Amino acid sequence: MHEEAVRLVRSDPSLLQRAQATLERWPGAGNTRSSATWIEWRDILSQGKWCRVLSWTRRAQAMDQASRLVTVLPEPLRQRVLDQLKAPKKV
Repeated sequence: MHEEAVRLVRSDPSLLQRAQATLERWPGAGNTRSSATWIEWRDILSQGKWCRVLSWTRRAQAMDQASRLVTVLPEPLRQRVLDQLKAPKKV
């Protein structure tokens, strides 16, 4: 999902501003348990450190669970990606 969101943000910088605004409204910003994740998302969005969310590391997976970036995806695209993720894998 982040791949699509990063692609959109790169083509339309106003979407980055939208993701940053969503981050600022994040209710967990004052919670010490989520502060590190909030700070990491702030850095990713402000510095374009996309590799931190596009990799397959455990941390990238954790960041996916608290993603502020997917808020820029139009709902039909977001749903299509979710459907693809839920579909059985062909081996």
